[in-house]
Amino acid sequence: MDIRSIYVSNGTGIFILGMLLYASRARIFRRRLEDRLYTFLIIGVMLGCFMEAFSYTIDGRVFPGSRALNYVANTYLFSFNLMLPFCVLVYVDLGLYGDLSRIWKRYRPQIIVGAVMIALTLVSAFVPICYSISEENVYERKPLGYVYYFIILYYLVISIVLTKRYEKEYGAHAFLTSICS
Repeated sequence: MDIRSIYVSNGTGIFILGMLLYASRARIFRRRLEDRLYTFLIIGVMLGCFMEAFSYTIDGRVFPGSRALNYVANTYLFSFNLMLPFCVLVYVDLGLYGDLSRIWKRYRPQIIVGAVMIALTLVSAFVPICYSISEENVYERKPLGYVYYFIILYYLVISIVLTKRYEKEYGAHAFLTSICS
């Protein structure tokens, strides 16, 4: 992918998410956890779009602090690409069941796996286990980095299964009412 494609796709993403954030500004002022999660998700993905474009821009360019900036951008991308799908899962669960204590009981293994993977991301800044950045400031994904995709997919599949299960158990009307409120 060339850099213009990265700018266009991420710029479009930032614009669309900005529109969603603006359209949902009432959520920002409510104090419900689901609303704060929604806002966190949108801002987190917007920042991810920016960081991806930024990391592509500085990749392979050497200037004072370039490697540190590349590590910051890629550490953010690895961490938040993992954290945001888990937040989607929590957002969906809270929207359906409205019980925060259920989250900690039900998703403890997922929380532990996510925390371990984020810790590995932080370690990767010093020991190249998920990714490395060469002296020429070139990013390279390591084999462990692909494990993140499976965990992300797992979180998203759990979210889909959760919504389908809720809809089957309580009916489509209850499902739509809980999601749209």
